[in-house]
Amino acid sequence: MSFTNGTTVGHYRIIDQLGQGGMATVYRAYDANLDRYVAIKVLHQAFKEDPNFLARFKREAQIVARLRHPHIVAVHGFDEHDGQPYLVMEFIAGETLKGRLNRQRLTLQETARLMLDIGDALTYAHEQGVLHRDIKPSNILVDAQGIPYLTDFGLARMVEAGESTLSQDMLLGTPQYISPEQAQGIKNLSPATDIYSLGIVLYQLVVGRVPFNADTPYAIVHDHIYRPLPIPSQINPDVPTEIEHVLLKALAKDPADRYPTASALVRDFQAAVEATGSQAYTPSRVVNISVLPSPTATPIPSQVIPAAAPPITTTGISSSAAIRRARQRRQLWMLGGLGTFMFTCLVGLFVGIVAVSNPELRPPPLVNGSPGEPGAGPPPTQESRIPTGITVVEARQLVNTQPDDPLAHFALGLALLENGERLLAQAALNRGVELAEDAPTQIADAARLADEIGYSAEAAGLYAAALSYDSDNADLRNEAGAYLYHVAVEANRLSLATLRRIANSHPDIAVLQAALARALIAMQEMDEAGQTLENTLSLDSTLPEAHLVQGEWYAASERLSDARREWRAAMSADDAPAWVVERADRLLHP
Repeated sequence: MSFTNGTTVGHYRIIDQLGQGGMATVYRAYDANLDRYVAIKVLHQAFKEDPNFLARFKREAQIVARLRHPHIVAVHGFDEHDGQPYLVMEFIAGETLKGRLNRQRLTLQETARLMLDIGDALTYAHEQGVLHRDIKPSNILVDAQGIPYLTDFGLARMVEAGESTLSQDMLLGTPQYISPEQAQGIKNLSPATDIYSLGIVLYQLVVGRVPFNADTPYAIVHDHIYRPLPIPSQINPDVPTEIEHVLLKALAKDPADRYPTASALVRDFQAAVEATGSQAYTPSRVVNISVLPSPTATPIPSQVIPAAAPPITTTGISSSAAIRRARQRRQLWMLGGLGTFMFTCLVGLFVGIVAVSNPELRPPPLVNGSPGEPGAGPPPTQESRIPTGITVVEARQLVNTQPDDPLAHFALGLALLENGERLLAQAALNRGVELAEDAPTQIADAARLADEIGYSAEAAGLYAAALSYDSDNADLRNEAGAYLYHVAVEANRLSLATLRRIANSHPDIAVLQAALARALIAMQEMDEAGQTLENTLSLDSTLPEAHLVQGEWYAASERLSDARREWRAAMSADDAPAWVVERADRLLHP
C-alpha cells in the first residue's frame, strides 16, 4: 500500500503531498486522535536496500525527537509502513525560506530577525549533541506570522553510511551549502559544519547569490574545499564592510577560524546590521563575477568523494607551454586558494619531526638564513617592489587607486597580516595571486615578505602558487622548492594532507612531487613515498631535488649505499641548487 491521498497510515490519514526531495517525500496528514494536522516525511524506498538502515533510522529519530525548541520543527514519532520508514512531524502552515526568496528579497533587518531565531535553535541542538548537516533555505520554514523554524534535523545523519547507491550519492548534503570538511567525507564533524552552512545562507540573503555554483554538483563541492571565498563586496558593491567581516569569519575554510556557536554568528551579524543602518541590498547591483572559473567540469562521481581522494585533473591537454600555463591557472585554486593551505592544513607547521629510521642519517637543519629555511627565508633575488611598512588604511587606499595592480593587493594582504587580520589578508593575497598570473616572481616577492614578518604558512602557500604558474623558471623553482622542501621536512599530518592535495592537483610539476615525497618520508608513509618518487623521476629523471629525496627514502629504508649514490647524483647535477648541494653534502658527511 502506497502513501496516496486518503490512505490510512497508522492513525493518520494522508491528505495531500506537500513536496518531494532527494531523500524523502512529505505529506500533510490528519491525526484523528489529537484532531490536528501533521507532516509525514516518508524516506525513499531505496533505503530499504540497506539492511542496517531501519535500526539506524530509529536510533537517530529517537535523538532528534528529544529536541524541544520553539524554532525547531518537533518530531512527534516515527514508524514504518509497508517497509518504508517515516517520521511524523509538527505541521507548519507557511512556506520555506527558499520559496520566500523566490518571491521577494529580505531586508537586512528581516534577515537578522529570522537568523537570530534560527541561530539560537541551532546552538540549542548543538548543546544537545545533535548536528543538522543540511542547513539550507529549503530546510527553514517561515509561518504566516513570519516565525522561522528549522526542520529536517538529523535526516542526513539518518541516511549516513548506508550501503545503497542512493544513500552514498546523498551524503554530501546539498552542494551549494556544504562545509569543506563534510564535502571531503570527514565523519567526525563538529558544530562548525552547521555554522559554515548557516554562513552560506546568510551570504545568499545578503549578497543575492550563493558563493559557489557550477555546472555539476561535484564542481560545487570541489570549490567549497579548494577555492577561496568570493569577496561579498566584489559580488555586490552594496554589502557593508561590517557585514562582510562577519561573512568572511563564518565561511573560513578552517573550522577553528569560524564562530564558536551559531548564536555568536547571528548576534555579530545583527550588530553589524545595526551599525550600518542599511535596510536592504540592491538586487540590481549584484554583478556576475568570480575569481576564476570552476577548475573542474567533470560529472559527479557515483559515490561520496573520500577525504584522501586526489582532485580530478584535466586530461588531454596539449604540451605547448601556453596551453599548459592556461591549465595551471585553472588548477591554481586546487591549492585551497591559500586559505586551506594557510589556515587549515599548516597548523603547527614546524612541530613535525624528521622520520628517517637511522638517527645518524637524519638531515640536520639548514644553517640560519639558508635558502628555504622557515623563519629566515631565502634571500631575495631582487629588491621587492611591494610597498611595505604601510598601514592597512594606506594599503586600502593603494588598492582603491590601483585595483588591477597585484602589488597593491599584496601590500594590503601583508599589512592585514601584520595587523592580525588573517581572514581578510587571505582575500587580499588571493586577489594578488590572481592578478599576478603573468608575473609569478611577484608572488614569490610576497612570499618572502610574508616569511620576514613571521607568517611562514602564508609564505609557503604563496610559493606553491608561484610555482604552479611557472615551474620552468629556474630561480623561482630553486627558491620555492627550497621553502616547500623545508615544509616537507617538518611535516605533520595536517601539512602532509595539504602537500598531497597540491601535488595531486599539479601532477606535472616535479618539484612539488618531490616535496610531497619528502613529507611522506617524514610521516613514515614509505610505500606512497616510493611511488611518488617514481612518478617524480618519470617527470624529470635528472631533477636534483628528486635525487636528494630518493636518497633520504633509501636511508629511511636502511639502504645506505643506495642513499649515498643518490646524494652524490644530486650534488653533481649541473642545475643543482645551492641548498640541495649543501643538504646532500651534510647527509654524506654528517
